[in-house]
Amino acid sequence: MSDLLLKFLSEEATPHVRKLILDAVDEHSGLKQRDRCRFEFNRFEVTLDFVNDMAKLEDVLDPELSGEFRLRLGEFVHRLSEDS
Repeated sequence: MSDLLLKFLSEEATPHVRKLILDAVDEHSGLKQRDRCRFEFNRFEVTLDFVNDMAKLEDVLDPELSGEFRLRLGEFVHRLSEDS
């Protein structure tokens, strides 16, 4: 697991944040109305790309490539669900 994902899960992924993201995934799986969904939190921005089945985490405090991490949407959902 990447350091960036671990930081997001430990520092930003409160129960409220997890619910927002997981609800967006659930809504999309039923309706498929949007291609992407973007969230802006305190330190991280999360983009859910439903077309490419990817999640992107961006650390707004780190504008370099090291501040960005992509993983499969299913893996991201799994990580959010297991750590809640």
